[in-house]
Amino acid sequence: MPYLKRKRRPNIFKKYDDDSIQIDGHVVFADSVENGGDLQYAIAEIINLMLKKLPDNYASKEMIMGALSGADKEFYRKVVAPYEDKKIEENGAVYD
Repeated sequence: MPYLKRKRRPNIFKKYDDDSIQIDGHVVFADSVENGGDLQYAIAEIINLMLKKLPDNYASKEMIMGALSGADKEFYRKVVAPYEDKKIEENGAVYD
């Protein structure tokens, strides 16, 4: 996951408040995303915006697949794994 410098982040999207962001003129409201399907739709829309700007070639598609894969791994590393570690401390490991 690329940890962008803070000064670069506003160039990627504009944050209106804690519940909405603007991406290339499109507003995404976090409170309107209620389930995994909604989140997948929002992600797909961002990808569609990217595809309109990129050349129609395999390299563009591979770049998007790589970004999605990296985001998946980073979410696991920073969010899911710490939660699982906390639950192991609370309940014990499966393989002790």
